[in-house]
Amino acid sequence: MSSSLNTARQAFKWTLYLRGMSQVATWLISLIVIRYLTPADYGIVALTEIIFMLVMLFCSAGLGDVVIQRTDADEQFNKKVLSLLLLLTSVMCSLLLISAPYLARYYNQPDLTLVLRLSALVFMFTPWLVLSSSILAKNMDFKSRGKIDLYAAVSTALLSLVLAYGGFGFWSLIISSLLNILLRTLGYNLILKKFYLPAFELTGMWSPLKFGLTVAATSLLFGLFMKVDILVIANQIDSQTLGYYALAMHLALLPMVKIMPLVNEVAYPMYANIKHNPTECRRIFSYMLRLICFAVFPLFSIFSAVAPELVELLLGKQWLPAVIALQIILLTVPFRIVSNLFSPLLKALGHPQTGLQHVSFSCVVVALLFYFAAPYGLQGLALAWLIATPLILAFALNLSTRRADIPFFMLIATMLRPALVAALTLGALYWLSVYLPADWHKLVLLLLKSFAGAVLYLLLSWVFNRAQLLEAAKFRL
Repeated sequence: MSSSLNTARQAFKWTLYLRGMSQVATWLISLIVIRYLTPADYGIVALTEIIFMLVMLFCSAGLGDVVIQRTDADEQFNKKVLSLLLLLTSVMCSLLLISAPYLARYYNQPDLTLVLRLSALVFMFTPWLVLSSSILAKNMDFKSRGKIDLYAAVSTALLSLVLAYGGFGFWSLIISSLLNILLRTLGYNLILKKFYLPAFELTGMWSPLKFGLTVAATSLLFGLFMKVDILVIANQIDSQTLGYYALAMHLALLPMVKIMPLVNEVAYPMYANIKHNPTECRRIFSYMLRLICFAVFPLFSIFSAVAPELVELLLGKQWLPAVIALQIILLTVPFRIVSNLFSPLLKALGHPQTGLQHVSFSCVVVALLFYFAAPYGLQGLALAWLIATPLILAFALNLSTRRADIPFFMLIATMLRPALVAALTLGALYWLSVYLPADWHKLVLLLLKSFAGAVLYLLLSWVFNRAQLLEAAKFRL
């Protein structure tokens, strides 16, 4: 295994372990915090989270990705990037300070004025957060960064619990979120043992800014893409159908939205570090694609087969009408994952516009299909994904294979074998479901079908896809 791939493997291991620990800890504490807050408290928190996300996106302007992508970046370049970040942040924070009372009046949330103005002061530190985080990622030092994230997440979650218990309401979550930014900024810069000062000399920075703005626009459009189906159908279907569909989408995409950021977070700096060797980039990308395809196709096929038992056990019988839509959507998720794998590779190779073109095309396709699918109800909406996903994937493959110089049909062959084996496994599980006693406990059926699915997939892979099976068996975190 190459040194680059071994470094990436270690980086992913630490990212997975440390991020997982921080998420478990914060989720558990959040469940307790909920008991001390009112729905009105959560209303203002949800609103501020959206505003925070947009402000952070515009403040960073994708410049963190520029730092990672530029292998020739020196100290002076990093100082110039910090200057741009400070300029952008100053503009955004000034707008936030000015617009705070108007936003509070528009949303009928008087407390929002103080929340946003306090946030604007804290956001002035984010340029150092973005720069230091990007330098650590570029150096593949995810272990140190992950430890800081873990300490910050746990300490601020505990603070939110103390404040909520003390009756601070929504402020318990707002203050802990802002303190998390400050702690991570301090921690990252302590790890670097360096505190950068800006160099307001911006000669030669137009190209990096253009790169960063393209990345930022892609992120903004991707956020829209994740919600465009709901935006299109919300006024065409009844609230109950919308609720079933939203739940099906949430459950189907949950593994993807948790796993893919971890993969891409490690993959992007790895590709950026070896972009001078396109052959090695393509080799590693192909290796990662084979491993991910081998894992995700059976995962979502088995998930689809056990969806009835899983939904009834976790959510109750009232959500069973969402099951068929969930089962259909789950079958499309592996192809969405594959199409998203190209983004870090193409950014590292200097083609950020590829992601922007891909997500723009995806938004248009999904919006049109869902506009016409809405009258056909829940199953019609789910089937729309069966049409949209191959179109989106084909567009991504066409763009990406040409720009990364990867054979189109090699990628198709890589996906085809695990997809066919997963389809055979899914068919066998549906056949098994017919003969299993309906009066067995749902948990027993869930465990039995999951175990049978895993064994079947491995056996069928041994027969039809032995090379990928043996390659996956050698992979160790």
